[in-house]
Amino acid sequence: MGRLDQKMFTVAPGLLKFVGQDAPKQMRLNAARGALPLAPKDLVTVVFALTRDPDPEVQESARENILKIPEAVLKPVLSEPDTHPLILDFFARNLAQDSELQEVIALNRGTEDETIAFQASLTSKKLVDIITSNQIRLLRSTEIVDALAENPLTSPAMLDRIIKFLELEARRAPEKPVPARSGEGMEVEIEEVKEELEQPSLEDGLETVTLEGAEVENAWARLSYHSELLTDKEYQSQKEQEEDETNLSQKIGKMKVSEKIKLGLVGNLQARSILIRDSNKLVAAAVLKSPRITESEVEAVSKSRSVSEDVIRQIAHSKEWTRNYQVKVNLVNNSKTPVGDAIKFLNYLRDKDLGQVAKSKNVPQPVVTAARKLLQTRQESSHSKH
Repeated sequence: MGRLDQKMFTVAPGLLKFVGQDAPKQMRLNAARGALPLAPKDLVTVVFALTRDPDPEVQESARENILKIPEAVLKPVLSEPDTHPLILDFFARNLAQDSELQEVIALNRGTEDETIAFQASLTSKKLVDIITSNQIRLLRSTEIVDALAENPLTSPAMLDRIIKFLELEARRAPEKPVPARSGEGMEVEIEEVKEELEQPSLEDGLETVTLEGAEVENAWARLSYHSELLTDKEYQSQKEQEEDETNLSQKIGKMKVSEKIKLGLVGNLQARSILIRDSNKLVAAAVLKSPRITESEVEAVSKSRSVSEDVIRQIAHSKEWTRNYQVKVNLVNNSKTPVGDAIKFLNYLRDKDLGQVAKSKNVPQPVVTAARKLLQTRQESSHSKH
C-alpha cells in the first residue's frame, strides 16, 4: 500500500454544507458543476470531494466538471505546497500528458513521490527533465528511478545524471556490510562481507542523508542483498559456475530496475557479469560506475558482442578505461563500437594489431579502409626514413 492510499481526505468545516452527506443532493449537484462563488482552492477542494461522493450522479457530475475548471483557477491551487496530495495526484493522473499543469504539479514540493513516479512514466520531455533534476526525490524514492529508467524519453544524458548522483551517494556512504537475507545461498561471517566491500556503497545504515541543506530519507538504504550477490566466488568446475550463473540470473531477473542499479554498484563479479548485459541502459551504466569493477572486467566487456552498443559507447568515451591499450584494441575490433570512435583508436594501435584490423571481416568496412590507409602511411613513412 502506498502512502497515498493511507491519506485521509477531509474538508474544512465551512465547506461541509456543500459536500457533507447532510447537504441536499441538489446542493451537491450544483457544487459538483462548480457553480459556486468560492475561492479557487475551496472550489477545487469541493469539486474533488464530490468525485468521491457515494451518489453516482453527483460523483459523475463532479468528475466531468473538475477537469473543466479553467487553468487560471487551477494553476495557483496546484502550485501550493499545502494543497492536499490526493488532489495533486488526481490531476496528475487525469490531465493531458502535455498539459503545463503537469509541470506545475511536478515542481510542487508537496506532491507525493508516488505521484511523481507516475508522472515519470509519462511521455513528456519537460516532465522527465524536471523529475531527473530533483535529486532529493531520486534519493527518497526508488520507484521514481524505476519509472524513469523505463521511459523512452529519458535521454542518455539524463540517465548519466542519475547514475552520477547515485554513485556520489555511494561514495559518501559509510563502509557497512549488508545483512544477509534468510533463504537459499551461502551464509558468511560479517567480517568476510566487510572485507569484500571495502569500497563505500549505498548500504544500510545511512538511512537519512543531508542534501541541499535538508535531511532526506534514503530509500536506497533499504535495498539489501544476500551474500551470494555480494561476495566474489571461486568455482571448482565449469558446470558449477554455469549452474550458479543460471541461479543468479533468475534471481536478478525478478528484481526491479532500482534494485539492479544498486546491485550494479555494490554487487560481486558474478552479479556484474549478468547486469552488464541487462537490457536497461541505467542498469548496465551502473555496473561501469561500480567502485568494485576491475580493469580486466572492462577488457572483457569491451570485446563482448553480447552487451549493448550503449555500454561499448560508454567505455569508448571513458578516458579512464581507454588508457588501457588492450581496451583500445578490443574496441576497434568490436563491431558495436561507433565507427568514429573505432577509427580514432586506430592511431594508437601497433602495426601488428593494425594489420589484423586491415584484414578483418568482422569490423565495419570504413574501419578496415581507415586501418589500411593508416598502415600504408606508416610503411611509407618508415621507408622514407631509410
